[in-house]
Amino acid sequence: MIKYNLIKYTLFGIVLFIFLLAGLLFRVSYKPLDLSFVTKYISTEKLEDVFPIEKLKNAKVQINLLQNIISINIYDIENYKQLSNKYGFQIVIPEAKEVNIGLNATKLIKKELEFKYITFNNAKISLLLNKSLFDFKFNNIKAIESTFLPNKLEILNSELGVYFPNKTGYLTAKKADITVSNQEGNIQIKNIRAEKVDLLEKNKQIALAFNKPNFSYYNNIFEGIVEDARVSYFNDKNEIKKIFEKVSISFNDFIFKNLKIKYDTRDEFNLNSDILYNGILIPTKAKGKLSRDLLVDAKIDFELKQLKLFRDSTKLDLINSFTVNNLDRLSLEGKVTVEILQSKFLASKFDIKSINKDSILLAFDNFDYRINNFLLKAKLAEDELDISQLLINRSNDEINIKGNVDSFINNTNAQFNINFKKLSLLGITSLINNNINRLAPNSFKITNLESGNLENINLKILYSNDDIAITELNGKVIDTKFSLENDIKITMDEAIFDLQENNKVILDSKNIFFKKNNNIISFSNNIIELDSLFDIEKTSFTLNSKMNVEFKRLLSLLDIKDKFPSMEIKEDYVSGNINSNIKISYSPTKANKLNYSLSGNITDLSLKNKNDFPVILENFNGDISYKNNLLKINGNALLNKSESKIQIKLNKNYKLLVNVDSTALFNAFDFLEEYNFLKSGTSKVNIIIEKNNLFHDDWKATLAANLYNNNVNISQVVYEKKKKKQGWLNAIYHFNKLSLTHVENLTFFTEDILIRGDLILNDEGDVDEIKVKEFQRELDNFSANINLEKKDYFTLNVFGKSINVNNFFSENNNNKLSGKVDIFVESLHFNNLNFGKTKITSDIFNNNIVRLNGQILHNEIKYAYFKYILNKKENSEFKLTFLNFGLFMKNMEVSDKFILGSGDIVFSLDNLSNEIQSGKYLIKNFSIKDASFLARLLQLASFTGLLEILANEGIPFTNLQGAFNIDKSIIKIDNTRFEGLSLGASTTGSINLKNKELDLEGVLIPAYAINTIINKIPLLGKIITGIEGEGIIGFNYKVLGNYENPEYTINPFSVLTPGIIRSIFKVFGDDNKKEKKEESPS
Repeated sequence: MIKYNLIKYTLFGIVLFIFLLAGLLFRVSYKPLDLSFVTKYISTEKLEDVFPIEKLKNAKVQINLLQNIISINIYDIENYKQLSNKYGFQIVIPEAKEVNIGLNATKLIKKELEFKYITFNNAKISLLLNKSLFDFKFNNIKAIESTFLPNKLEILNSELGVYFPNKTGYLTAKKADITVSNQEGNIQIKNIRAEKVDLLEKNKQIALAFNKPNFSYYNNIFEGIVEDARVSYFNDKNEIKKIFEKVSISFNDFIFKNLKIKYDTRDEFNLNSDILYNGILIPTKAKGKLSRDLLVDAKIDFELKQLKLFRDSTKLDLINSFTVNNLDRLSLEGKVTVEILQSKFLASKFDIKSINKDSILLAFDNFDYRINNFLLKAKLAEDELDISQLLINRSNDEINIKGNVDSFINNTNAQFNINFKKLSLLGITSLINNNINRLAPNSFKITNLESGNLENINLKILYSNDDIAITELNGKVIDTKFSLENDIKITMDEAIFDLQENNKVILDSKNIFFKKNNNIISFSNNIIELDSLFDIEKTSFTLNSKMNVEFKRLLSLLDIKDKFPSMEIKEDYVSGNINSNIKISYSPTKANKLNYSLSGNITDLSLKNKNDFPVILENFNGDISYKNNLLKINGNALLNKSESKIQIKLNKNYKLLVNVDSTALFNAFDFLEEYNFLKSGTSKVNIIIEKNNLFHDDWKATLAANLYNNNVNISQVVYEKKKKKQGWLNAIYHFNKLSLTHVENLTFFTEDILIRGDLILNDEGDVDEIKVKEFQRELDNFSANINLEKKDYFTLNVFGKSINVNNFFSENNNNKLSGKVDIFVESLHFNNLNFGKTKITSDIFNNNIVRLNGQILHNEIKYAYFKYILNKKENSEFKLTFLNFGLFMKNMEVSDKFILGSGDIVFSLDNLSNEIQSGKYLIKNFSIKDASFLARLLQLASFTGLLEILANEGIPFTNLQGAFNIDKSIIKIDNTRFEGLSLGASTTGSINLKNKELDLEGVLIPAYAINTIINKIPLLGKIITGIEGEGIIGFNYKVLGNYENPEYTINPFSVLTPGIIRSIFKVFGDDNKKEKKEESPS
């Protein structure tokens, strides 16, 4: 029984143990179990020797019996322990999120350590190198004990850093994934991937950046691909960088695209990539070796296709002042090979050509030459440049250059042999502009080079210590055509030139043709000598030639049109010839840089001008000379058909003086049109023309004319001078170019008139302003300003002592004038009436007054004024208002018999003719004193008392009222009444202005105030008095005859006759008058 129980419990225990062991195994296989307590049973000597763990603090263990692996998972490592430095490096792990270690379970129990795998996840791992112990070459990694590496090493999503000794650089990787296998010492790197890898090598001052590299290493072969990489040099002493900077190429960064690397660590590397430069990919191949110190021996081939080296308008400085501009237009193709030894530039070979769409610019000092394309074969060995061929093309030009430069970077010594088979002068226009034109006088500046070629030009240049010397230069110039600044075109078929001693150049040309405006001048036997070809600042030249030319061609050549723009030089305008010897010399170092000398004669010269300056010169014959900066021309000619003697002088200061003496025909001034007041005869005229500087626009002509033999008619002021009467005209005419700007002190005076003033003209040649300083004639003595600036509108301001306005009305004025007239004079005369001191303002439209206001003053006090009232539908009115009627009549010298009085006279004017048609008047509160007309009537009526009053204080009147009509020259007065306390009167009749005759009649009413009371009684007053304004007592009167001695008659029977009866007498009187008129013819 005991045995049975023993067996039973033993079996039960075994089964339980198996179940417990199975459960435990299942537990640790399913999920890590914290077994840190087991570390005290594990030997950590070897573990600590290769991995920085002080203690397994936060660890989980998992057992895989099938694979015989115990997995230890370690989390959140913060502390680290450095490994032994015996391999030449140290591993430092500042932190790791998770480290998984797989150990051989069997050997672990035997206290032996064998790593199956190690995995780092989210870790930071640093590798510190010791140069004295560590060899960078990959094949020396075998020296590391195989026990260091597990069968499999993985680093996932971690940051890695390899730090070079003495802080000389580093290699870092972000988000790196690395898988390394170790099969019995055969190490393979299956993949090296990272988001970004940066390498800095401070000794060489180079930095590399790799984006998304993917590498592998197996069998000593390291290869892979990088999406893009950037190489940066920041070492100013780097030879390659110096060369690139010498040609103004940015060398800070190189960008590689699709970089493929294959590196046999036992032999050499091969590299294929595209270098990205200025947006262009440059296919690049490199082959070479890399030393343990990262020194490179390599040969690099670049294949250029439409490469633009320069992004901006870069200026490339070569030797001395040679530069290349517009390099952004340079596009290259070809091959460039670069050899590098120990990371230093050794040599380069160039076999390239340009394929430019636009030209680049080669410049030397002030010389510019545009290059279309070039071919270059050269070698740059260290710093020495050897050009075997530089072939430059521009259109049909071709330049072949060979030479060498001792030091490309430092620009020491150089030698070039240049041959121009054919070089177009069009390619060196900048040399002409910046050198010749800069120093040449304006008239010799070249503005347009049309054609010209240099042929068979040999040029040898030596350069040393910033000095350039041309030791050989010869050839010829053919088919040259160019224009000067004054539009003169010069043609030279052929000229031979040669550089002689002391850099003197002689150019020999048989004929040089000057052309302008289709006019051609030939200079023959031309010898041009240049003192120095290279010292352009001091170079002088001399031209000796002969000239025989038509004058019109010479004027065109001298650009007279620019000096006098209103003169159009045409073939039918100019004739005549000039024959002379000419010498032209130029020296920039002398005070007078440009000198001419000329001697010859002018024959049969005739010159016409445009209509705006129509002075015609005909048949001039005389001499011409130019010497010592003085030009003289003397001769005789016809000016506008008038015989004239002409003398011209032009001095060194370009002051022009012309003296003309002429017997001028009256029609020689017809170009003045309506301002030519000479109607017949001849004038003795002297004209002196002065121009302070020939090249300035302003000049003047002083005129003195004796008009004794002229008939002068000035319709504007209604004046005429007959022949054989004294008369003079003086004036100073001011011009700008050929446009008259103003006339100063224009004076016309004869025995009976003086006019003196100034005229100001606008740019169109029209008179803008007339200033009349003096106008004297009979009753005229005034000054005036006339402004004509506005088109079809004028303003006239007259002021002074007196004016007779009748002198300025002309029936022949057909101009439709509009404007404003202001007059303020001490005495205004009109129709033999003196209005006295008068101020007038008025507006004129098409010769018609549309507004007129005026004042008549006495001792600066207004005593009468007038106004013109325009009425377009009916007749217009002119209203004259009196504040002192008596003073007005006296000052007008009409009558001094009126005392005081105020009122109006209103004239009705025809709108078409402005003639007075009718009028009405009303004068109040005035007196008549000592009037012979009224005294005669009172005497005939025996009103003795009124005669005394008339002779003493005057008879007062309260009203004078009436109206009139005018028919041609006859004024018809209709029922004019004088009303006063002591006397009244009525008047009707007519006044014949033409025959100066009166035919008036009316009624004199004594005691008018009392006498007219009955007239105011209704019905009875009308029956008794008959006519309104007449009383019971009154005398009918008549005035008949001429102004000087009219006949006065009184009808005595009408004294006490009622007014209605007097009207009957008046009717019979009218009938008797008619009978007398009817009988008078017999």
